[in-house]
Amino acid sequence: MKKSAFLLPVLLIFAGCTSTGSLDSSYDVSPAAETADVSRPKSFKAKNSVSRVSAGLRRENSADNNTFKAPAGRKMTYSTRLVINVPDTVKGVRKASSIAEKHTGYVVYSDNSTANVKIPVAKALAALKEFESIGSITSKTITANDITDHYTDTQVRLDNLRRLQKRLSELLSRATKVDEIIRIERELSRVTTDLERYQARMNVLTNQVEMVDFNLSFNAIVTPNEIPRSIIPVAWVRKLGIDIRKQQFTETGFNDDTPLRNIALPSGFAVTHSTKHSLQAANSDNIVVEVAPFNNLSGADLLFYQNLIKRQLKYAGYTGVVFKKDKTANGTEFLSVTAVSGAYRLAVMVALYQDGWLCKDEKVAVTEMYGPADAMKEIDLNKFYRSFEF
Repeated sequence: MKKSAFLLPVLLIFAGCTSTGSLDSSYDVSPAAETADVSRPKSFKAKNSVSRVSAGLRRENSADNNTFKAPAGRKMTYSTRLVINVPDTVKGVRKASSIAEKHTGYVVYSDNSTANVKIPVAKALAALKEFESIGSITSKTITANDITDHYTDTQVRLDNLRRLQKRLSELLSRATKVDEIIRIERELSRVTTDLERYQARMNVLTNQVEMVDFNLSFNAIVTPNEIPRSIIPVAWVRKLGIDIRKQQFTETGFNDDTPLRNIALPSGFAVTHSTKHSLQAANSDNIVVEVAPFNNLSGADLLFYQNLIKRQLKYAGYTGVVFKKDKTANGTEFLSVTAVSGAYRLAVMVALYQDGWLCKDEKVAVTEMYGPADAMKEIDLNKFYRSFEF
């Protein structure tokens, strides 16, 4: 009788919290996932990304005091893209970095002609006006994205998981039978794992809400014959190491159609977007990762891609480029690359594999990871790459 009386509340907890324990694809919190003492707004105003300002030429007083001010009760992210003509792109980047530091922001990355900086929301408007004064503005876009639904849902799930973790810990402390202890510990481990994943997602969301993202591109005023050319026959290689550090992964929801099977993301990463053709994830250290497959060129092998990537990374301003070859757990050979850009590090994995059942096509899978060099050192890249199954 003691065993039955003890297991009843445990089963009730498990039955009542099933929907909270897994990361589903909808971001909606079902009634079963919420406990009675958790309140949630009954309705949300649906808002998608909205371009606040889109201008071809610079305008005086174009930024008003409401540019980066979120409506009451809403969680908003803001990103700004400026294209600026300057006599010297290197000096333009240095000036932008100085402005960011002045307004207690920081530089995410920079090279000879581009810079990505983050500025606290309260100081973003003043920083914007100074960025506009660096040179002649040829393009300006300010985008606002309402993530209230995702933010609120994630917070509700975190609260539910914390309560469930506490209740399971209390039951575990009172358990006396071995089978009861094993069952509770198993469930507690699952809940703790989900709690860590949702906390990583919340950290990413919070950073996005508190900081305005500025992408600055500087064009030098030069004659056509002074513009360097880079002819590379593969589109994704031309963008390798450039697009990944410009990505701003927002909470757009995700589904179960991942491009590759059984990708074991490193601990602390949360999936921010996933389709049949791409997978994007991020963690709270501002490290982003993207995986995507492409059709391979006839006759292209890993050495072919190594030569192209080496050339492109040099063109993009990366240094310390190192290439290695290894195999995944199921024997697929892959090429891994690491490179440095200032205080940041890029890691790339390229693998060739056969896709399909009867009429197989040769594919090339590309994984890019970019973030602060110190934080990247904590990630076991080889373990991550070897987890891929093709």
